[in-house]
Amino acid sequence: MVINLKLPKSKYYRKVLELLHPFKPFNLLTDREMEVLSLFLVLNYDKREIPYDDRMRLLFSYEIKSNMIKELGISNYNYHNLLKRLRDKGFITVNSIDKKFLFDTVLPIQFNLSLDDSA
Repeated sequence: MVINLKLPKSKYYRKVLELLHPFKPFNLLTDREMEVLSLFLVLNYDKREIPYDDRMRLLFSYEIKSNMIKELGISNYNYHNLLKRLRDKGFITVNSIDKKFLFDTVLPIQFNLSLDDSA
């Protein structure tokens, strides 16, 4: 079975995180953490022409932080708490997204399930 999903970027990264949520380490993410991480991933995609280090400095800048706080409707304290939790869980470092979580715009996911009759 193949399920093709074509989503706008505003929903794409959130859907990827939701699809991966049953699996480690994504199962550690709360709904709000997924929301914050997906916003970072959208911004990362929008700025993909900028070299990685410069892009990360931009993504974690005061201006972006202010915009994200406004878009999420949360306080500065809650924003920093969410960043700390994402750092503790290994999704971001001090001021960058871990490269292994920078998904391509086409993400093939394959599940090979088999029934174990002996169990």
